Amino acid sequence: MNEKKTNEKLSQEERGSQSFHCREILQKFVNAPPPKVRSISFIESENLEGDLVRTGDLAFTVSLSDMGIDRETYIRCSNEFFSNFMADIFGEFLVRENIGMFVKLISSMKTDEYMQSVSSKVHKRFGMNLEYQTITFKFHISLFQNIITEDLKSL
Repeated sequence: MNEKKTNEKLSQEERGSQSFHCREILQKFVNAPPPKVRSISFIESENLEGDLVRTGDLAFTVSLSDMGIDRETYIRCSNEFFSNFMADIFGEFLVRENIGMFVKLISSMKTDEYMQSVSSKVHKRFGMNLEYQTITFKFHISLFQNIITEDLKSL
């Protein structure tokens, strides 16, 4: 295919492309009022003795509509919405915008428990799922440590 035909083909498909959908979702998210995190909690699992222990992961929820995403956009762009790229952008942006809420929860941890949790794994990706109109994000506490360290360096 020659260059002219390739450019014509790409420009025709641009509005329906994955990149276009991501841009549309991000514009809605950025133009919405800052979304409030509704709940934050430690994720726990049962150890061999049957006790609940913290895993080092955190979960938080936010409403889909608070993020500026309407039902029609969600349905049309759901593949892009749930991509790793979008989950990571939304998740980290929401953590940073609501850092005070995370500080409050994490400061309830004992120092040794916090240090053990932070060093147990490294945050790689956000988990994200939707139930009804509520999105739950999951991430490892080491991301919080990275954000705090980054913020302190800029002081």
